[in-house]
Formats: sequence, C-alpha cells, structure tokens
Amino acid sequence: MKRVAWGLVALALAALIGQPIVVLAAGGSTGEALRQLGGVGLVFSTCFPVLGALVIGRSGGHAVGWLMSFMGVTVAVHSLAITWAQVAIIDAPGSLPAGDFVSWVAVWLWIPGWFFATTLLPVLFPDGRLTPRRRWLARADVTAIVAL
Repeated sequence: MKRVAWGLVALALAALIGQPIVVLAAGGSTGEALRQLGGVGLVFSTCFPVLGALVIGRSGGHAVGWLMSFMGVTVAVHSLAITWAQVAIIDAPGSLPAGDFVSWVAVWLWIPGWFFATTLLPVLFPDGRLTPRRRWLARADVTAIVAL
C-alpha cells in the first residue's frame, strides 16, 4: 500500500515537471516554462498526494488518504493536459501529437478531483468511515460525479 501511495506522489510530481518540459520542447522560453508551475494547482498537486501517502503509510488503507492522493494526481495530470493542449493547438500547432484528444481530456479531468475534494472528502473526514447518517450523502456524491 505504501509503495502505491508514494508511486502516486511520483506520478503527480512527474506531471508537474512535465509542464515546463513540454513548453521548452516546443520552443518556449524559460520564463514561460516556469510560469506553468505556479498557482493553486501546484499546491493541490503536491500537498494532497504527499498528505495522502503519509496517511496511508500511517493507517494502511485509510479512505481519506487514498482520496487525497487521487485528488492530487488528477489535478497534476489535468495541469499537464492543459499545458500540452495549449502548446499543441495554440502556441505551436502540430508540435505535439494528440492535441485535440488531450484538450478533450483536460476539459473533463478536473471534475473528479475537485468534486471529491468538495463533496466526498468532507463526508469521510476525519476517520475515513461512513456512518449510516452520511452514507446516503456519499452515494449521492459518487452518483453525481459519475453522471457528470
């Protein structure tokens, strides 16, 4: 379990590092490449997976830890997809493959991470267990996310 959790941290960090690499590979400047790393996405992409891995390492299969890791990875991959699509379609058309598909992925990929952060995480926090009172809310949250 711990290895998978820290592997998700590595995946999130690789997606973050991939953003400036994509910009530089398409001929962008160092300043443009570094601007890709700023913002709220950086905080969510680093803090959530690391906190999730720490919770999982301490408590095993804790639902809050897995949820936090998942949220961070989706935010990081979403940020990479936005950068990839912008370079492939707008900044240097044709310089990267699958720009249209990656753009489509970027449009939808934000939904799971942000919805889990705003709906399911508060239901499961702090102990990762669903009480009978909160079980209906968790089911409604998951149903809404899948429907979207």
